[in-house]
Amino acid sequence: MPEPSQLSQDLQPAGSPKGANKQPNYTEMFMAIFRGQDPGGVLWQPRLEFWYAVNKKRGTLPPHLADASLFDVYDYCYASVRYYKAGRLE
Repeated sequence: MPEPSQLSQDLQPAGSPKGANKQPNYTEMFMAIFRGQDPGGVLWQPRLEFWYAVNKKRGTLPPHLADASLFDVYDYCYASVRYYKAGRLE
């Protein structure tokens, strides 16, 4: 599986300063949001669990993610896991 740093280099727009697409610190961004502060970017939290589970079981994950864990996929996508609790709201 390609390293996230390689993905960042591949996606960097022409003429961008070197390192412009460095991986964000999700913990700092998450905590800033809950403190009511500017997180300095978009904290992307897609729900990839179902997509991952279905494609892992079918063997249809993209070849470069075939051996990846769910957390590896989140890292590869520069996404933060969205934690939630299923069940009733009280």
